[in-house]
Amino acid sequence: MTRLGPVPNAAASPSVHDPVEDAMARYLADPRLVAAVAAFDLRRYRDALTALVPTATDDVSRLALRRLRQTQRPLARAMSNRLPLFLANYGGCGFRLIGDTDPVALTHATVRWITFFFLPIWPLRGYLVRYLGAYEYEYLAEIPFDLRLRWTAVGIAAVAALLYGVSRLAGL
Repeated sequence: MTRLGPVPNAAASPSVHDPVEDAMARYLADPRLVAAVAAFDLRRYRDALTALVPTATDDVSRLALRRLRQTQRPLARAMSNRLPLFLANYGGCGFRLIGDTDPVALTHATVRWITFFFLPIWPLRGYLVRYLGAYEYEYLAEIPFDLRLRWTAVGIAAVAALLYGVSRLAGL
């Protein structure tokens, strides 16, 4: 079952003053990061964070940049009312969410893939989800994924086709 829900607040409490959260907010106001978030571009976002590393002069700033690098939450944008296709997976063929935990927001930054015998074939779209248990996810927001995933998928498919063709020519 999939549900569309609000993006949870990562802060522990609104009354607690956290200098790292303040530093993160200051960095998110940087024009390079604002432009990357507006463009929904993960690569530009990471490049802008890398460019900001020399400006981090204290431990709080370095920790803020590290947290921003670990999370894709600033890039999250509201989803339309339509939910993604359900995650049907029969014998490893179908759709599957593959990704990692976002340690800052306690959610999962995942990519929905088309799979064939449990091997990811083609990335479809990135999501910020919360796992509810028993293969149920709550879709919180849409996030970008690195477009190199698509080139990697094409490269793996090309190598597999090449190996298959060579094995057929060799009579194996």
